[in-house]
Amino acid sequence: MGRFSVVLILFASLCCAANAKTPAIGLLYTPEEAAHLPQTDKLSDYTKAITDNGGEAVPLSQLLASTETAARLERMDGLLIPGGDDIAPDLYGQRLNPKTETVDRAFDLYELDAVKKSSARGIPMLGICKGHQLLNIWAGGGLYQDIPSQLRGGKKVVHRIRENGKSKPCFHEISVRRDSLLYSLLKTARIRVNSYHHQGLDKIGGGFAVSAVSGDGLAEAVEKGNILSVQFHPEKLRKTEPVFNSVFVWFISAAGGRGGK
Repeated sequence: MGRFSVVLILFASLCCAANAKTPAIGLLYTPEEAAHLPQTDKLSDYTKAITDNGGEAVPLSQLLASTETAARLERMDGLLIPGGDDIAPDLYGQRLNPKTETVDRAFDLYELDAVKKSSARGIPMLGICKGHQLLNIWAGGGLYQDIPSQLRGGKKVVHRIRENGKSKPCFHEISVRRDSLLYSLLKTARIRVNSYHHQGLDKIGGGFAVSAVSGDGLAEAVEKGNILSVQFHPEKLRKTEPVFNSVFVWFISAAGGRGGK
């Protein structure tokens, strides 16, 4: 190959790199969380997981004008639905259980609308903890409002430890289906995950395949197409257990490759 051809190839590579678009990832903030931006990022673990893997985290919240929310959603390449409070039970056809804790129905509806619009555009979505539950509701599924009092059968698994009204990290193992996307990322059929929740998936939403379960049979991950949803918190695990960063590597790569319509 001549020197001129080599120069042309190098120039083309540099141009491609310069023109490569950083995937824009919508990240949903409650009004209380968004009120602290930009000085304090209450979702910094998620933001860092996005930016460390080549994405741009774009806040979405009810503090934005509705037109601005719509404009941001239109340019997103992916949507991350993070952890949070319980979900209003009427949104999945149930009455309020006495064990259900703090809910913000207006925010739940804001999140569901973002999911619907992102689904319509066909962009990748990643749900974590509450986000896992919300995606299941969007797909027509339901929840256990309180796992300890409602889930029957299987081995007892502690999904949450509370002290002085605050959740402390606890851990349990999950079984990962070998033919799943999650297995292709974690490269194992058994793995220990963290756990902070008292609600979980009951009826599985339409089109979702369960890709991981805990010992009590609770769905710890579901997936379909370019949507992955997990009950645990990979953003909190990836520093000490780097294999969990693969969830974000996949997500940002999928967002970068797919883009928006």
